[in-house]
Amino acid sequence: DDYTVFHVINPVPAAYDEIFLGLSAIGKEIRYVESGKFETLIGELAKDSTQSKNVEGLLFEKSDIRLKEIPVEAGFTVGVLKDLGFEFKAIEKDYIDKYLYMLNGLGFFD
Repeated sequence: DDYTVFHVINPVPAAYDEIFLGLSAIGKEIRYVESGKFETLIGELAKDSTQSKNVEGLLFEKSDIRLKEIPVEAGFTVGVLKDLGFEFKAIEKDYIDKYLYMLNGLGFFD
C-alpha cells in the first residue's frame, strides 16, 4: 500500500534563549548547570520522596532499557507546502510567549 505521512512542523529552529526568556516571563526560571552537576541534582531529587515525582520522567529504573530515537523528517511536507506557495518563517518571540503562557495555563509545568 502506498501512503504519505505529513509532519507539519516548522523546520526553522527556535532559539533556546527565546524559550528560556519566555519561561522566565511566566515565572519558570531556568538555571544553566554543567551536566555532572545536573546529574547529581537529579539523583538527589529522585531520593527525596517529596520531589521524586518531579524528576521521574528523566530517570529510568531499569538499566537494560534500549531506546531508539526515531527522528521526524519533515522534508517531504516542507517540499509539498513550498510547491503550494507556503514557506515556514522563523518562530517569533510573541508566538513563543503565547504558547508558553497557554501551556502554563493548562498546568503543563506544574
